[in-house]
Amino acid sequence: MPTTLTPPFARPAAANPKPLPTPLAALDESRAGVAKAWLIKAMDAAPLDQIERLPVARIASDLPPLVADLAQSAAGDPPMPAGLRGAFLDRLAGLRGDEGQPSLVRDLGWLHEAMLGSLERQSASFDAGELIRAAARLASLFADLQADAAERSTRAGATLDELLTGADRLTGLHGQGFLKEHLRHLVSMQKRYDQPFSLLLVDVQGLKRINQAWGDHAGDETLVGVAGAVEGSVRGADTALRMEEDEFCVLLPNQTAGRARIVAERLAAAVEQVRDPGGGELQIAIGVVACPQHATTADELLEAADGALYRAKAAGEHVAIGPEALEADE
Repeated sequence: MPTTLTPPFARPAAANPKPLPTPLAALDESRAGVAKAWLIKAMDAAPLDQIERLPVARIASDLPPLVADLAQSAAGDPPMPAGLRGAFLDRLAGLRGDEGQPSLVRDLGWLHEAMLGSLERQSASFDAGELIRAAARLASLFADLQADAAERSTRAGATLDELLTGADRLTGLHGQGFLKEHLRHLVSMQKRYDQPFSLLLVDVQGLKRINQAWGDHAGDETLVGVAGAVEGSVRGADTALRMEEDEFCVLLPNQTAGRARIVAERLAAAVEQVRDPGGGELQIAIGVVACPQHATTADELLEAADGALYRAKAAGEHVAIGPEALEADE
């Protein structure tokens, strides 16, 4: 028997709705194209035996209204209240019907990517500031949705791979999958509008010792404290992420390497205020790189940051910047 779906999710209509800002209005108008891009992603990722079971007609008719609602919600303040986010996630989860339910976090990631791609394709018509503000509001909205979806996945016993593209369960920071997506977007924006950005790769030493000496619970509490120190040391426009057990990352839009170094020093001082259960200080090392100064692709930036981090650790210093040959020029 076919699955009966509720009417498309929508924010209650205002009596006199305000016109959307130009980039978000373009997303509203291109919702069918965004839905098509999402469907292509879903088909590419599905095993051959599941592709024929995808309800293509249902997705084609029901996803565009959700895209339009996201564009409308991104213009609001707050972008979407928690209760409406739950309704949206229910609706998105129902798009595929009963067969082969996927990870909501992954579906949200594809939807975010499709909407950013639509903005980029039409960007020649927009003022750069408008475009950046629209992309930032979308990122904030999707971060909230992905965090909610990750929490659902946790309750359902989701795997760590599913959670990596949403929020980290312990710290609440973005995960490694979000880094790759957001970093690609920043690189694209830098090439189009010549706006620099920086990346901090942060290694906190001593967490394994804490786990061994006082147990995993103490290690988790320390990690939460470190995450709070990292997030509290950066601007609201910056993005803090947890990479691995003892490694964090921060993306700094519109920041040169020189300014990013100041942020890195402040971050290091904040993390060193976090104490282990015995009252000891944590040791921290940070690799700093900037685009386009040190590299111009996501992979090259991460590789350069890893190299700078290694040099900082080897020298016993808090911060090292960029490839070694360029550090003297900072």
